[in-house]
Order: sequence, then structure tokens, then C-alpha cells
Amino acid sequence: MLRIFYGIKSKAWKILDKSLIQKRFSRRLSSYSGAALVQQRMAEHLLENVDDFSGGRTGFDRIFEFGCGAGTLTGRIVKRYRYREFFLNDLVPECESVTRELSDNSEFIPGDIEKISFPDKTDLVISGATLQWVDDIEKIMQKVQSSLAPGGIFAFSTFAPGNLREVKEITGCGLEYIEPVVLEELGYRYFKLLKCISETIELEFDTPYEVLHHLRETGVSGLSGAPPGKGWLDRFSREYSERFSRNGKVKLTYCPVYFTGRVEE
Repeated sequence: MLRIFYGIKSKAWKILDKSLIQKRFSRRLSSYSGAALVQQRMAEHLLENVDDFSGGRTGFDRIFEFGCGAGTLTGRIVKRYRYREFFLNDLVPECESVTRELSDNSEFIPGDIEKISFPDKTDLVISGATLQWVDDIEKIMQKVQSSLAPGGIFAFSTFAPGNLREVKEITGCGLEYIEPVVLEELGYRYFKLLKCISETIELEFDTPYEVLHHLRETGVSGLSGAPPGKGWLDRFSREYSERFSRNGKVKLTYCPVYFTGRVEE
């Protein structure tokens, strides 16, 4: 189970399960690409890190991308690298048709990344903005290490504590993110030549309602329970404006993390 915001601090913390994640993301597939501005930037940055880490390598024999979603990273991989086999995964089965338009030379593997079997002897395992949704990141690292070919690369992006901090400060609820230093410590158990860096990105919106709309369109507001009423929205908007306004706008903070590692030759 994972936790994410819903309700003002005095209200109960709601629990998010993976079946609900699947339903909400499937509903937002068409809107995700346009709304996920940070995730687009993260996809570019992640691939730049792979290029630097691999010495400018332009091709990988077997690539596995998990959590492919609406194809924000997938489309960039197809344009950037040559490959013989490309495996794609997502919890949402509908993603297969979306990614198929980006790469007709690929195999889609539906299901929970913590439960499915990984393709073996892959040269690059990559994932964009997905691992914040899993229960056990170290388990994923173990599975990736076992699936990579000698010298294979694992690259992913996720988020650090402080991500969406404005919403969490008001509601008292949010995902539990892992500190980059902890990711690095875990990584060194399974990979070598690690690179783990983070950044801070601030988006600006005209109103707090636009913040909520942005989060809904990217699928991250999928929660159990009934939708919030007008009273909740009014209170949220008032407090958000009071605390996080700047030059007539309100801000929302993202804290991306980029990890790259290699297994032994």
C-alpha cells in the first residue's frame, strides 16, 4: 500500500492501492503527455545521463523499460537508440496500444513490476518516474541486477523527499520518498560506477485549483474514498494561496532523482 494526499490535516490519511493506481492512470493516458511537463524534462535528463554514463553509446541489443505509461520516455528511446529487441512494461494494460504506436518492434509485458519476470540478458533496463510507486525498491534492484547482461546498465528516475511539498504541508499526506543517499547506498549493493543526482523544479500556476487539475491529469491524485467536496476545495485553495503565493502565482515543487549504475563485466 502507498499513501498520497487527500483531505486537510485533520482528516484521515487515505490509503492508495495498486488496483486504484491502475484505474486512475488508465483514465488519464490521453491527458498525461500534455500535463506531465516535469516528467518530460526528466525523460530527457535521464537519457542524457545514460549517454554520459555509457560513453555516448548509440545502440543496445536488448532494452527493457518498465512503467512505460503513455510513452513519454519510450518515444525518446526509439528516436535515440538502435536496438534489436525492446521490451515494455506497465501496470496499465491499455499502455500497450499507446506504446505500439511509438514502436511496432517491441514486446509488451503487462503487470506489477514487483511480481512479473524480467527479460533476461538485457543491456539496458530503464524506467522514468515509476519507482516511487513500488513497495520495495531494493527488490527491484535485485531483479534488475539478475536480468542484466554483463556490463549492462540500469537507469531510472524517481523523486526525493520534498516532492510536492506544498500539498503535503497542507494536507499532512503524501508518498514516502527515499533520500538519494539511501538510493545510492542500496545501489552499491548491486551495481558499480554509480551516479545518483537530484534537482529541484518549481512550477507556477494561476490558482491552487490548477495545481489540483495538473495533478489529476497526470494521474497522481488516484485515491480511495469519495471525491473532495466544495468545502474541502475552498479550504485547500485558501490555505495554499496564503502560504505558497509568489508574484501573483502559486508554486508546486518537484524533486527528481536520477540514478545510473552498471553491473560487472
